[in-house]
Amino acid sequence: AAVPMLNTNGTINCASSLPAKLLTERLKQLPPDPIKVEENAIDVFKLLTLLVPPSKRRKLQLLLKFIRKVSLNHELKLSSECTNREFSMSTFTTVILRPSDPYAAQHAWDNKIVNLFIDRYEQIWSPPESLRREVEDKVYRSLVNRRLEAGEDPYPITYCKQVTRHEYEQEKLTGAEAGLMDLLEAMLADTKMTERERCKKLKKFKESYPLLWRRKFPTEESQPDLANGAVSKINKFSSLSRIKSRMGM
Repeated sequence: AAVPMLNTNGTINCASSLPAKLLTERLKQLPPDPIKVEENAIDVFKLLTLLVPPSKRRKLQLLLKFIRKVSLNHELKLSSECTNREFSMSTFTTVILRPSDPYAAQHAWDNKIVNLFIDRYEQIWSPPESLRREVEDKVYRSLVNRRLEAGEDPYPITYCKQVTRHEYEQEKLTGAEAGLMDLLEAMLADTKMTERERCKKLKKFKESYPLLWRRKFPTEESQPDLANGAVSKINKFSSLSRIKSRMGM
C-alpha cells in the first residue's frame, strides 16, 4: 500500500509515490508487541499524512469521519449481512489504500491500516509534538539570523511602557465591567426611551452597581437628578463622553 492520494476527479487512490507493500512490510518488521506496533504505526502515519497535499488531506479526513459516524450509528442499517463498520470497510478500503499493482494488495493488512486511521483518528491527524518543536526552533533561529544580518540585536530586550493613572484605571475595567459601562452609556443615550423609563432603569443600575455608578459620576454635580427626572442634560453629552472614554481622554 502507498500513501493515500486523490485523483483530480475527487476519488482517492494510492499513486506510486511509495513502493508497493511498503507500509505492510514495514509494519511486519515492527516488534511483535501489539501496543508497540500500534504506537509505532501511529508515529509513522503522523508523518506520512503530512506528505498528502492539504486539499486532498481534507477529503481523506472527511471520508474517515464519515466511516466512523456511520459505524457508530446504530439506528442505520446498511446491510443485513454485516455491521455498518464492516460494510464501510469493504466499500472504502480499496479507495483509501490502492497499491500501484492491484495484484499485490494485501486486504487483511489494508483493513488493519484503515481501522487504525479510524480508531486513532485524533492521534494520527495531530502533528507530532517533536516536529512542532523542531519547526518552532528553526523559525526562531531564522529570525535571530535575520536580525544579525541586519545589524540588529538578535535578542532585544523590551520594557514595560509607563502609563498615566487615568490609563491604568481604564485598563482595570474587566470585560464584564466594560459591558456594564456600555450598558449605562446606552441607557443615557437612548432617544427612544421615555424619561420615566430611563430614570427607573438608572435607579436600578445605581442600586445594583454603586461602584460603577460613582466611576461614571464621581461628583454629586455630575449625577443626573433621578428624583425629578432631569436626565436629558446628561444625554446631550453622553456620546461625546463615550468617545472620550474610548480614546482615553
